[in-house]
This record gives sequence, structure tokens and C-alpha cells, in this order.
Amino acid sequence: STAETVTLSFAATSLTNVTQSLTVEVGPGAKLAAQSAPANAKGGSVWDIQPAIAVQDLGGNTVTTDTTTVVTLQATGTGALGGTTQKTVAVGVATFVGVSYDKAETITLRFTSGSLLEAQRTLTVVVGPSAKLQVSVAAAGAKGGETFDTQPVIHILDAGGNLVTADSTTTVSVSAKPYAASNWQGATALRGAAGVATFTNLAFATAGSITLTFAASGLTAAEQTLAVAVGAPKQLKISTKAAGARGGVAFGTQPVVATLDAGGNTVTSDTTSEITVAADEGALQGTTKQTVSAGVATFTDLRYLNATTITLTFTSSTLTPASQSLQIVVGPPSYLKTQTMAADASASQVFGTQPVLNVYDAGGNHVTTDSSTVVTVAEDGAGFLSGATQATASAGTVTFVGLSHSKSEPITLTFSASGLASATQGLTVAVGAAAKLGVATPAAGATGGVAFTTQPAVVVQDAGGTVVSADSS
Repeated sequence: STAETVTLSFAATSLTNVTQSLTVEVGPGAKLAAQSAPANAKGGSVWDIQPAIAVQDLGGNTVTTDTTTVVTLQATGTGALGGTTQKTVAVGVATFVGVSYDKAETITLRFTSGSLLEAQRTLTVVVGPSAKLQVSVAAAGAKGGETFDTQPVIHILDAGGNLVTADSTTTVSVSAKPYAASNWQGATALRGAAGVATFTNLAFATAGSITLTFAASGLTAAEQTLAVAVGAPKQLKISTKAAGARGGVAFGTQPVVATLDAGGNTVTSDTTSEITVAADEGALQGTTKQTVSAGVATFTDLRYLNATTITLTFTSSTLTPASQSLQIVVGPPSYLKTQTMAADASASQVFGTQPVLNVYDAGGNHVTTDSSTVVTVAEDGAGFLSGATQATASAGTVTFVGLSHSKSEPITLTFSASGLASATQGLTVAVGAAAKLGVATPAAGATGGVAFTTQPAVVVQDAGGTVVSADSS
């Protein structure tokens, strides 16, 4: 069988032997045989020892002159071969390179080439080192800020996709493109056990379509897409704060409040929540309750009287409330109010107490910044006012001086200023002190030396011409 040079010896009893030399040549290729068998096979990894298959004649001699035979490698198993599975012989031998097999199992390798007798080898492929991650159970049922209904389960696999049950040290973390880590709630990194990382309490704040990336050091990452829906209303948020608040006047900027889910997304489907606003002291004026539209409540006419700093609190049933601080400043002049009423009035004499008025905003706050409002005083009696009937505010206060009224009578004083609501007061002007005499009945019917037929009557009057009936002296 062996291709070599041999000596043939022919012998017979009592006869001289005869010999001859014979060269046995390599025959034509008849079968395939493994020169080196594959070994150290790990799932999905290139085998440490690659198969080398020789073309042999019937005697088992390698046909070194063969440079054309193509050898095909096949495997009987549930997985698939990787690498080069066909090789052309060189010097009668086909040396394979880069061959691998994905599944961890025992397989039979078959090497075939046309009519040549095939060669077979049994090979056990074991689980390889951790190489990649796979989403075994995809996250699902996600609503903004709420724990996913279905939590993700990640498998740690070797290069061939076999679960590396021996791996209980790899830490798997999750991130979301393109959002920051602050959007996450729950444990976003955990160590696998027997090749499995099971997340338990993940939640994501922002609604929308996101890509979850599961990663571990040195391993190929795994991804899944996840739609995060807007959840049910859980909290209130002031999207536009109240501002520009002046006493008694509608806020320059009215507040806008939204209903949000647990993740902070506006619940645009919410058309029923009622939002009420209140101040921490005193009472707000205007419409203090609004029903949301597309998850948003817009207040329109809120105002507050007193110039102070208040806290506005917005509430709605079981939702987490929202609040803001708001400073109410003194508004523009709105009306006049008597601080000190005119009094001690006698006809044609300067009032003993001169009137003093303050300028107030619509909320009843003293406008101490006003030093320009001009106030005019008028009366409705038969007499007339004397003195300075106009006065200019100083630090929001208007002080009249030198006012008097000519006639003893009850009058109404009206204080007015352009653009402001006026103020009034009643005042009784008393009879003044005796100041002059007046002829009540002129003398008449005068004849020399004879008493006047009509004797004169003289009255004592005050400066305004009113009879001083109290004068008997």
C-alpha cells in the first residue's frame, strides 16, 4: 500500500531464489483523510486548530501532485459553520482557515469532494467567552415617568449566540438616545446572573420614540426601540408665571398651568381637569377656576388688591399642586379718598380744619409715588368758595389751605382730578362772627319834625351777610 521502492523475492523449495526491485507509485486520488483534526472549538469563535484534509490513493498515500481537488466542509447540527468551507488542495492537502461554528453542541464534520470517499470527524463545540448582548425580553408598556409594564431582560452571549451561563460578573447598563441620563428612573445598571440581566423598575420621563441601548464593557451592545406614551395626569406645572401685578389691576401676565404625567409631559388629551388658584393671604379677584383644554388652563383676569408679596397655589383634585411667589406693587392712581374732612366752617372764614385727600390705586393702596395729580375742589351751595381751590399731590397726599365759604348753609364739597374717581363730603357752614350791619327795613315817611312813618330796622350780620341771630350784645 505504501508508495515506495521495494524488493520482491521469489522462492521455491530446493531452488535458488530470485529477486527484483519495484517502485510503488502513488495512485490516483480515491479518498479524503484528516491530517489534523479541529480542536478547542468555542461557540462563534475561530477554532484554535483548523482542519487539514489530504487527498489519498487507495493505499493511504497523499497525492502530492493534486492541486485541483476542491474539498467541501459540512456540519451536521442545528447551527451553522462560519469562515471558509471550501478549500482547494495544495500538494494534495486542503488546509482550512477561519472556520467556526456558532452553536454549543456536538457535531459531525464531513469533508467531501466529488466521488472521493469522504472523511468525518466528531467535534464538541463548547460555550465561548462573553462577546455580545441580546434583548431576550423587550421593554414594553412605557408611559412617561411610570415603571414599564414589561421590564427588559438581557442575555449575555458568546460570539455564537450561546447563553454564557457561567457569567455572573458582567454589569449591563441601559441608556436612551438622544436623551440625558436624568430622564431615567430606577436602576439603570445591574450585574447579570448566570448570563441573564433582568431589569425590574425602569421608567423613562420624556414621551416619544426612543432607542434603548444595552451595553457592557468589552461586549457588543444590543438595542431596541420603545414608544413612551403620555401617561395619566399626575401633577400641575406653571408653564407661564403670573407677573406684572399691580394693586387692583388684572395681572399684566396671566398664569398658564398645565396638567402633566409623572414624567413631566403635558397631557394633551386632558380636557376635564379643573384647576383652582388661591392666594396664601387675602382673596384673589377674577375667575379663579379654569377647565383645561388640551391639558392647559389659561387664566385671564386675575388681580389682587393689596400691595404685598403673596404665594399663588394652583390645585386640582388629587394632582400634585404647583405654586409661585408674586409681588403686587402699587398701581397707577385710580381714585381720591378723604383723609381729613373739612370742618369748623363759618361763613367767610377760613375753615378751621382744611381738607386732606389721598390718591389710591384700584386696590386701595396709597400711591405715595404720585406728586403730580392736581385736585380741584368745588361746592354746590348758593355762596362761593374762596382760597386755593386747586392743590397738587405730594407723595400721594393732597392738602388744601385757606379754603372758606361765603355763606352760612349746608354744602357738598366735591374733589376731582383728571382720570380719577372723585371724592365728596358734606359740610355745614355756620353763621360767622358779627362783622357788619345791614338795613333790614329802610326808614320812610319822613316829614320835618315828625317821626318817620316807617322806622328803620338794622341787623347785625357776619361777613357773608347772614344775620347773627345769636348776637344780643
